[in-house]
Amino acid sequence: MKLVVVFKAVTRNWLRSRSGLFFSFLFPVLLLLLLASVSSTPGVPGPAGLGAGYYVASVTAAFVMTNGVIGLTNVGSELRRNGVLKRLSASPLPKFEWLLGNILSQAVLALILAGVMLALGAVLFRAEYLVNFFSIAILVMGTLLFSGLGMTLAGVIKDPETASGVGNAIAFPMMLLSGTFWPISAMPAYLQSVAAVLPLTFFSEGLRDSLVVANFQIALTDLVVVTAFAVAFLLIGTATTKWSEP
Repeated sequence: MKLVVVFKAVTRNWLRSRSGLFFSFLFPVLLLLLLASVSSTPGVPGPAGLGAGYYVASVTAAFVMTNGVIGLTNVGSELRRNGVLKRLSASPLPKFEWLLGNILSQAVLALILAGVMLALGAVLFRAEYLVNFFSIAILVMGTLLFSGLGMTLAGVIKDPETASGVGNAIAFPMMLLSGTFWPISAMPAYLQSVAAVLPLTFFSEGLRDSLVVANFQIALTDLVVVTAFAVAFLLIGTATTKWSEP
């Protein structure tokens, strides 16, 4: 019951935030419309020959990442500064349920975002995809991964402004290097080497491999890697989240 209360409170707070709604839903939709329109222009081939479908998967993955990394980092560090986390230590709410409520909220928001992006791609750009077990599993595990990373940053960095800056410094370069706007193969070799170890690379490729290309063998590899990252960051995030300062 406490878990449901946390989930409802976190989700309601997120949806009431104008800036949260803009950056979680409206901005990725606008970006998809821009990129997919360019890729659908006659004579302008889409990345890797996938057209609008490429951007549906990549932009969805990128903003699931930013919602987790930037959103949860800002929320966690701000709650610490306001003393909310310290007050929670005196409540009957277990830390695990508070963390799980935040993660479930992110998962629901990610599924809503994915649904909106898939619908827009299909209706406006006639993009074709195959929704399947791998695509759903990768989306869920990617949400857990970046929620864990956001919790880790919020737990390690005490100052909210610093935490916000670090979150942005991690999220936006990762977005640029992980094939969101252009194929990784188009980048210099040394940047490809960096992209090859970024979690967003496996998340984006996993969504494309499962949704657009239907290459389930590669999608399985992507899912395993994303799951490993998710487990690691969730464990670290749980360990670094403290109800009160020592």
